[in-house]
Amino acid sequence: MKKHLLSLLISGLLAGGHWPKAFGQATDKLVFGGVALEHGVGRYNPITFGAGAIAQFQYPLSPVFAVTAKGGVEVFRINFSSLNPYAYLGYGYNPISGFGFNTLYMNYAMRNDRVMGVSVPLCVGPRAYLTNRLHADVLVGADVGASEVMRTSLRFEPGIGYLLPLPQGRFLDVNSSYCTSFGRGSGVVSLGVSYGIRIGR
Repeated sequence: MKKHLLSLLISGLLAGGHWPKAFGQATDKLVFGGVALEHGVGRYNPITFGAGAIAQFQYPLSPVFAVTAKGGVEVFRINFSSLNPYAYLGYGYNPISGFGFNTLYMNYAMRNDRVMGVSVPLCVGPRAYLTNRLHADVLVGADVGASEVMRTSLRFEPGIGYLLPLPQGRFLDVNSSYCTSFGRGSGVVSLGVSYGIRIGR
């Protein structure tokens, strides 16, 4: 599934270079601010739910291509399990006192915890407008760990979005993406909405 999604997005990006006319806002400088809801996917993924505040900038390159830069803050709820040792007195033989409940044993108990993790995504990549409103993105960068349970890692994020025009040259970008570091249990799907404005020319 991941390979098919990536192939579709990359094919769309490459095919876009053959379109003769400008599509949508590919020729505009745009600034977006928005929010996203996120959910971890994969059998070994400790992330359950998350939310993010995102800022994004688009810079035009051609009639159908632009480059985007993205930053923000993401907060995740993380479930993890650990084996914790504990000691107890049980029945056995003690050389000093003989048989009885006087022997120290060690055992392990499974412990489930929920913690909050914070990361700062910083990434950049190409955007292709497939129609006047529909765009495909491929972002590459880093997730900077901003809490004890989050480690800095690679961020690879293909996605797709749809720009809805608003009055006075503003836009609403409804978007979805899949983010991964290619490590086991690192996949996160995201659904977001951003408010965009045109700047300069």
